[in-house]
Amino acid sequence: MTKPNVYGHIKSGRAITDRDVGKLAAEAEAGYDVDGLIARRNKRGRPMIGASRASPESIRLTPNSGASCSSELSMRALPRRS
Repeated sequence: MTKPNVYGHIKSGRAITDRDVGKLAAEAEAGYDVDGLIARRNKRGRPMIGASRASPESIRLTPNSGASCSSELSMRALPRRS
């Protein structure tokens, strides 16, 4: 039995074989849904807050203010991001 050709590895470490290349070639030859790909393009990254992209800001809090914020976040079941 001959070893299959290996053309690299995917992220999980599994080898890319002739079978995988054939599947990808068939998918490419069948054509892609360009509108679907374009629609997905802007879905990456953090979700928008409001109508437009928000900018991340850093602030300093006193220990009491930080504790108050943490308490409020816990009551609202929101994660605290640092």
